[in-house]
Amino acid sequence: MNELSRGETAVATDNGVVEDSAPDSKKRRRDEAEIIAEQEAMVKQLAELSSEYENHPMYTFATQNIFCVKQKYAEEFRLYMDKYMRDCRNEYGCLFYDMYRQEPLSVDSNESSFVRFMNVTKWIDKDCYDNHLDSPHVKQVMEYSLTNGHLIGFPVVMLLKKENGIHPESPVHRRILTDTLGLSQIMGDRILIGQPQGKGKSYTMCRYRTVKPNCSHHVVMQVLSIVASKALECEQNCISYDIFTSLSADTKNSIIEIASWNSRSDYLEHLQTPYVRQIDCLQSVFECTHGKDVETFWEDMND
Repeated sequence: MNELSRGETAVATDNGVVEDSAPDSKKRRRDEAEIIAEQEAMVKQLAELSSEYENHPMYTFATQNIFCVKQKYAEEFRLYMDKYMRDCRNEYGCLFYDMYRQEPLSVDSNESSFVRFMNVTKWIDKDCYDNHLDSPHVKQVMEYSLTNGHLIGFPVVMLLKKENGIHPESPVHRRILTDTLGLSQIMGDRILIGQPQGKGKSYTMCRYRTVKPNCSHHVVMQVLSIVASKALECEQNCISYDIFTSLSADTKNSIIEIASWNSRSDYLEHLQTPYVRQIDCLQSVFECTHGKDVETFWEDMND
């Protein structure tokens, strides 16, 4: 029951419903259905505003960098990269720059002699990234990669475009969410559609798949974007869910999903949700790679 203003009283009607006795009380009171309708309208408005930026060259450029480090140098490499990333985060146009370590492989694996690290970076646009490549600390890390023998080969770099909206770390996204819609107040500080929810250790899934040439890449992307949106809306412990395509012509049919949860158990719960189980049939549209998806899991290495 709504709190009454001074001087108002409450009376019980014949059907037992308590009402304010003030004449204008019905105008002031909004029932639950009206509040829900307003929330739904605001979420719809958010989706429409976000869609305006989906094809915008800004706030969609990202990179994925994979380093294969010899086992005995893994900790030294982590410490070196930690300082390097701090420098990168201070650059103009850098929205996100984090590092992850792949979960330990089985002892009988041929790859047990080295450790994979992954950098995920997000930028305002590609120009900012190009300027980043000319910075002194990038030249230093390239020299480090080539000369000290700690790495197995040169890092693998993939240039990406975010497909499910714009980077949630961007000021544009935050403005849409907070200034325009005020969703943080409506949803009790549970921000929708990819808004960062506070820094902390996470469990990250990276899935790389290629759509078959005779299947619609656009339709597959739409379906996966819906799943990502549902995960962010419905799963309290889903931290982020980005869907990327490669900017390289030879991998243009590839779809890269990078999503984080608070823990492995949260990810396993995600797999049991209705919206994930409903797309099991989607597996047939992807090229087979050794009979399964190229799916890897990563530990958060960020402070």
